[in-house]
Amino acid sequence: MDEFSAPTPLWTGQRGTLTISGIVQVVLAVGDDAKLSGLRPHRLRHAYATRLREGGADVAQVQALLGHASLDTSARYFRAGTAEQAAVVDRVFT
Repeated sequence: MDEFSAPTPLWTGQRGTLTISGIVQVVLAVGDDAKLSGLRPHRLRHAYATRLREGGADVAQVQALLGHASLDTSARYFRAGTAEQAAVVDRVFT
């Protein structure tokens, strides 16, 4: 593909390129099969970012992998919840 060619679709179905709605329907169906009712693409994206952080990725790496324009957007995944804060305190002081 040269710089002037149109990119090919990443997701295609029997009738051609999948729409956003079509992708959501595929993810919902796969989620239902896995007993994960209501699974949506954004939930998968959030889980991916959270796993990256838990695996040691820094905020700039998460930003690059998710395609965020702003570090502030990626930084959301680096705010520790109450349970995570308590686990750190337990790990350090026990």
